[in-house]
Amino acid sequence: MLPTMAQATPPDQPNSPEGRFAEAFRWLRDHPSRKLRMAAGLALVIGGILGILPVLGFWMLPLGLLLLSVDVPWVRRGRRRLAVWWGRRSAGDS
Repeated sequence: MLPTMAQATPPDQPNSPEGRFAEAFRWLRDHPSRKLRMAAGLALVIGGILGILPVLGFWMLPLGLLLLSVDVPWVRRGRRRLAVWWGRRSAGDS
């Protein structure tokens, strides 16, 4: 029997796949090596572009752009504009 949502491991626990993934992304985002972040971000973007292939997926594209937004100013501006637009949109809904 599959666990229900209430029984599933919360993503903030390190033994869950979501927790390990979030922890790895935080480690990359906060890592002092700019070259490592850029390489990982570019690899994720390229993998996202090839999302029609097995294993690679379209989920990699936004994750790579988020990682690149730490170091690349024009990607950072786009991320901030999207965040402002999303905030205005969600504030208008309530």
